[in-house]
Amino acid sequence: MPPTENRATPPRYLLPSLFLSYVAVYFCRSDLTVISPILDMSPSALGTLISVGTAVYGIGKLLSGATAIRRPWLRVHVCMVLAGLFTISFASSSEYILQVLFWSCNRFAQSLIWTTLILLIHLHYGRSEVGGAVAILSQSFLVGDAVAKITLSSMVDSLGWRGVCYFASAVVIFTAAATRIVVNCQGADAPLVSAAVSPTSSMAFSPLKDRLRRLLQIPEFYYAALANGGLNLVREVFRDWIPLLLVQACAVPTTEASMFSVVFPIFGAIFTMMAGWASDKRNGRRGGVILTCMAVAGVSLLLLMLALTSGTPNGLLVLVLIAGSAALLGPYSLLSALSIDVCGVEGRQDLLPLFQGLQDGVGYFFASISGALVGNVVEAGGWAVGVGVLLGFHIFACVFTGLYAKGEGKVSTKSARRASEFELVISDDVDEAFTIESDDEEDNALV
Repeated sequence: MPPTENRATPPRYLLPSLFLSYVAVYFCRSDLTVISPILDMSPSALGTLISVGTAVYGIGKLLSGATAIRRPWLRVHVCMVLAGLFTISFASSSEYILQVLFWSCNRFAQSLIWTTLILLIHLHYGRSEVGGAVAILSQSFLVGDAVAKITLSSMVDSLGWRGVCYFASAVVIFTAAATRIVVNCQGADAPLVSAAVSPTSSMAFSPLKDRLRRLLQIPEFYYAALANGGLNLVREVFRDWIPLLLVQACAVPTTEASMFSVVFPIFGAIFTMMAGWASDKRNGRRGGVILTCMAVAGVSLLLLMLALTSGTPNGLLVLVLIAGSAALLGPYSLLSALSIDVCGVEGRQDLLPLFQGLQDGVGYFFASISGALVGNVVEAGGWAVGVGVLLGFHIFACVFTGLYAKGEGKVSTKSARRASEFELVISDDVDEAFTIESDDEEDNALV
């Protein structure tokens, strides 16, 4: 008879520790958004700093999945501490080139964390539980962004921009130390057996050259990657530039502008949860849900551009339109699930990490040009032109999302057919299909 999943119940500390760790990381990421209005930098200089940091972050994202992770928790904690130390170095520097260097190092340390958190989820949760655990963890960067901006913006007047950075560093280092103590008390920082490895598949990875060749033959990869690029560019601009937009275009005071910037992540979290719920109701058919959210965001961007052409627009109206633009965060989150939709079937499973990694890489390539692009456009033509450029990239993403949605039925049918064929193989010879050697289990534990 087939064996039951050989796994223990996930420890209670795990998901809260993962969640709080990534929330803390955002203190050393969102601090730049909060302090941007009072930094002694021109929009183009600030944009260059943001773009270089984002490019380095994208490179780190690609490397994070390619490197071996022997002790996941140690890697998370070391990277958190490094992010804090580099943020301190950034705040202590007075030379622009050093600030760019240390901010980029901070972003690189952060880039190695997310993949490791997902690995820890994979190692502790069974196949039927991974989706819910990842969905909860995915809210951490939205909650972290909101909490960090609310907390840090309340300190700008009293601490100044350097003091805000020092406080952010203290938060991430303290959280790393606290979760380290919890993990050590549980004796959990060791290679673990994966609960999610299929008992009917070795999940062996073919050579990289072969996987890349097979991946590049899948049209849905191109659609998802290019849609990710357009959305990520717009998302990064809104995440970093809202306070400056409110200060310069709407004459909102600096402290209030930093506080109001939390509107984008808060409404983004709401749209993300709604989009996920709606796609589940449609049995995982995500294309239509993504397009609906993108339509809401597109209309909001258009109205925001028009509002900014009328001199000094009402700050409340701008905030409402920014909240509507946050609808793009729902599609952005769901794009990460497309790698599972396309590759999560027998015969393609070894392509899933490569699909996700390259899709993220394309997204952050686009995001890396966002800072310099918007900074220079705003400096030359004003905020209305800047938002118009964002609208153009949003439409670009809509085109490729539409192409994916158009062919989504074919993908779903093909996946269902492959899954059905796989189930028939299992039912023909259950005993043979579920036989696993213990050595194979150990080999698969950290795939």
